[in-house]
Amino acid sequence: MDDEIIVVCSPEFAQRHPGMRLADVARLPRLRHARFRWSQWGAAAGVELDEPEDGIVFDNRALMAEAAASGLGLALTRGLLVRDALAAGRLVRPLAACFPASVNCYIVWRGDNPKQELIRRFARWLRNAALPPGAPLPSDRGVFPDQA
Repeated sequence: MDDEIIVVCSPEFAQRHPGMRLADVARLPRLRHARFRWSQWGAAAGVELDEPEDGIVFDNRALMAEAAASGLGLALTRGLLVRDALAAGRLVRPLAACFPASVNCYIVWRGDNPKQELIRRFARWLRNAALPPGAPLPSDRGVFPDQA
């Protein structure tokens, strides 16, 4: 599953900073995560952005998302991780800029595994569970090794 790194905040935070632009991010409170760098996001967005020098550095993405939902600032996070919070309106994307996640999720198994059908059913279930609500189910074509 491919994912992207996005900026999120609470709806209240976004209302306190109306008309937020890329250039505004440097002066706004930014939550930090040990793996996600604001400078990476800035480069992808076309703005120079240093890392914040103060504040909590989160090592748990879910806790950082909760801090953002509580109005503590902007957070960089995986889109898949906050998909439900975005759909429920607990978080919003104040800026469209994003960049591809460098590490995505894959299921890998040996071609001679005797439990092929069970593995495929699990892979289909996992892929479908990760789809946005209402999205059409994708075809298996080209997904499994013996299908072109």
